[in-house]
Amino acid sequence: MTKTMAGKLPIVVPTLLNSGSPNQSVRTVLLDTSVQIERFKAARKSKPVEAALRDFRFKATSSYARFEFNRAWLRRLACVYEISKKAKYVHELFGLIDDKYGKHPALMRWLTTCTQAAEAWLDKVPCPPGVGQDVMRARAHLRRWIFGAHEMWRQSITHEFNGTGCIRANAQPRKAPDGTLDVLGRVCSKKRPSCHIVAFFVANRSEFSTIAQAIKNEGVEASAELKAALDIIAAAEKDPTYLCSSSVCQKLGDILIAIDGLRMETYAAHNPREWPLIAKALGKQLLDPVSATPSS
Repeated sequence: MTKTMAGKLPIVVPTLLNSGSPNQSVRTVLLDTSVQIERFKAARKSKPVEAALRDFRFKATSSYARFEFNRAWLRRLACVYEISKKAKYVHELFGLIDDKYGKHPALMRWLTTCTQAAEAWLDKVPCPPGVGQDVMRARAHLRRWIFGAHEMWRQSITHEFNGTGCIRANAQPRKAPDGTLDVLGRVCSKKRPSCHIVAFFVANRSEFSTIAQAIKNEGVEASAELKAALDIIAAAEKDPTYLCSSSVCQKLGDILIAIDGLRMETYAAHNPREWPLIAKALGKQLLDPVSATPSS
């Protein structure tokens, strides 16, 4: 099977899914943002994930997952890049990251992800640089990695669904006026809608309703994120344009990705709080490639 650039596969998808005899059917999987991020980490973390996904010839994701990737991974890489400007040597980088994000419990997720991001790109530096030049070489490598991330994303998958038409997914890293790296682009708003999320919600209203009912059935056991999603779905039922805001749609991220990849037989996610309910509601098998545990 030849890999094809995201957004250019509407004809190839049915060909692949229906090719061969019933005994030679192509196994398909939808990759959540959490799994894609794991695939971008250092080899000691990414290799077990790749091994767990090896049997899936057709690996798909959603453009909304790429937006979340920009927000959760590339933004951390950009922060590491800015911090690296203050380091004289590479070994100082981790201490500076800890100085910035290790002082408050609310920043622990940033600390963890920034450290993992630094490890990931340092893991891929081709050869040890000379003393005194290590941080400059590492910084240049990091910059290349940030600006090449979208191409690496495309090469890591077979297809990218684009039901929501998320414009921020396609935002290319750029140098902001203040000299920092911007990986998210402009903020969306109801006054300036540019995506297809309203049409996406209307076309998939029954799936959103199914998930909403599953959350209601879960009651107090539902996670805070799922409870917030339930309120958003209820508001969108009354007025779908309510979704036309980055601060709103982000709270439906997992659900948007799952519905966008509804044609895939298996969902893969490293998130035990929301994805088990979503997968069960939509009748999908769920795999956590990080722990390699399937569930139905």
